[in-house]
Amino acid sequence: MADIRTIISVLVLCLSGASGFADSVYVYTVDMTETHTVSISSSPYVTPTASGDGNLALPGCPIPDFVVGVSAGNMGDPCIPQHNLYAYMITDPCVTGQKTKVVIITGNHNTETSGSWAFQGMVDFLLSGEPEAVWLRKAAEFWVYPLVNPDGRYTQTGRGNPEIQAMLDGGQLPPEITSNDHNRLWHLSYPTDCGVSTIDALTTAMLTDSDACEAGIDYYFDFHGTDSTFFYTVPELMDCPYVEAFLALDTGVYPKARTAEQATLGSSRIWAMLEPPWGLGATYSFTPENDKYHDVSYFLDLGRYYGIALHNVLMPETLIGFADLEVLSSSWLENGIHQRQIGELIGWWEFDEGDGNTAADSSGYDNTGTLYDGNGNVIEDPNWQSGALVFDANTCVQTAYNANKLQLNSGYTWAAWIKADSTQTERAAIFDKYDPNTAGPGNNHWSLQFGVEHYIDTSDKIDVWNGAEFMDFWDTQIKLSEIAGDWHHIAVVRSVNTMASFLDGNSVNCGKYTTNPISGAGLLNIGADRRLQNFYKGLIDDIQVYDYQLSSDEIELLYQDLTLPSSPAEEVYYCYPTGDLNEDYKVNHRDFSVLALEWLESSIK
Repeated sequence: MADIRTIISVLVLCLSGASGFADSVYVYTVDMTETHTVSISSSPYVTPTASGDGNLALPGCPIPDFVVGVSAGNMGDPCIPQHNLYAYMITDPCVTGQKTKVVIITGNHNTETSGSWAFQGMVDFLLSGEPEAVWLRKAAEFWVYPLVNPDGRYTQTGRGNPEIQAMLDGGQLPPEITSNDHNRLWHLSYPTDCGVSTIDALTTAMLTDSDACEAGIDYYFDFHGTDSTFFYTVPELMDCPYVEAFLALDTGVYPKARTAEQATLGSSRIWAMLEPPWGLGATYSFTPENDKYHDVSYFLDLGRYYGIALHNVLMPETLIGFADLEVLSSSWLENGIHQRQIGELIGWWEFDEGDGNTAADSSGYDNTGTLYDGNGNVIEDPNWQSGALVFDANTCVQTAYNANKLQLNSGYTWAAWIKADSTQTERAAIFDKYDPNTAGPGNNHWSLQFGVEHYIDTSDKIDVWNGAEFMDFWDTQIKLSEIAGDWHHIAVVRSVNTMASFLDGNSVNCGKYTTNPISGAGLLNIGADRRLQNFYKGLIDDIQVYDYQLSSDEIELLYQDLTLPSSPAEEVYYCYPTGDLNEDYKVNHRDFSVLALEWLESSIK
């Protein structure tokens, strides 16, 4: 019988005039998992795994040989039936010999269905006729577990599992386990079973299927869903070949590092990296997280990209020619030499008023700000102090919506005089430009905040944040612990894809940052983030926003409170220029020689 939730979802689609599972629907039920598994089971590249046992399957199972266990179900309230735990292997059986070992799972958390769609996208790609998929089937074996927590998915609520909840209520779990989260107990599966039917069956199956106890596995993917799209790994894998191969696809999705302690030892991604038989001995382990703001086709495509990246990192470049050098040289010419476009000062709040509840904009664009508290009420008696404004963790200066000119593109400069308190809340904003009329995280345009990356950085760091995703931040390396309690001039500059930060006129950090700020209608909060929360604590005397990149000499002039030159330089460099391969601060034919030599050395084996 069809899952009642699937029926309801289809009825909703029909009533809305949609056909099939429309791109805007995120439902992915237990029945849908079984339907997809059955549909691919007849492929010549899909076989049951070594642990598949038809004797384990529940009555009426359409593909019993693909069952590696059954869930516990729940006879109480709510009543949840038992479910088959499916597994299968994808590979080209005509090609034998040693192959790369890959394990792919999804469905740890009940409502994270966007992860199931991305998972399906990867599986569908692996079984497709695309050349990359054909090659991967010859080079790798994929052990696939399409729904590891079916009882939880059946409820379509929360992140838990009824069997784990019963164990929790009965005091059968270690004291450090305080929730029924299905992704917190994987490490308890050895040396004795942890007592959770799904985890015990699946960990045993994975070890058996992949023969991990002999030599471990190579790659592990656990697809999830959340409010942002990125993929977790451990810090030491942030620059591994797979990450580099994925970033080269330019999907706009970036890695995010979490240590074993931050992720909890019991998550499947960390468990997979433990030495067998405590884990799978995975060399590379990733958790793709998928947001809830894109359509289904986006997640299917993203799953394909995870497969493409695996192909690109496993298959070495073998065909080279002068065409490759032509591509490299064209890219070098286009990106190596650039001139800046001179713009304007588009926002300047000096905070010299001394009284009142508005802060004037001296740029000439009349972006006057009004002082509000955290409840959105106008502050009648703000604390002005010696030509500066005191931000007391409940003060925000907010410009009008669609503030004149406050839009940035690829190049910009932000500068501010601040005297920060020694403690700041995580993501405390010095300023944040956003659009309150846009739903989801995509309403963030650009901001300067303490500790944007809430899993890695702390409030000790000042980060630049362009765009919607938490991973789209850049670390200025200006630390609160080094500036708290005193007046300091901070500045950040973006030139093409290069970011630079300055403290008191001196360069602090310089590096690549490819994410452009979002441009559009909105308003600017000074002293609070886009939600009128995460307030900055301390004083601000001066904030300037330029829609072009200032040079390091001009940043020094701002620090010295001197006038910028009327005829600024045409080129600005903060690190070596983009195309300066021999690091002589020039971009010319000598750099092309370096490029050609590198190509020859790396391409011809």
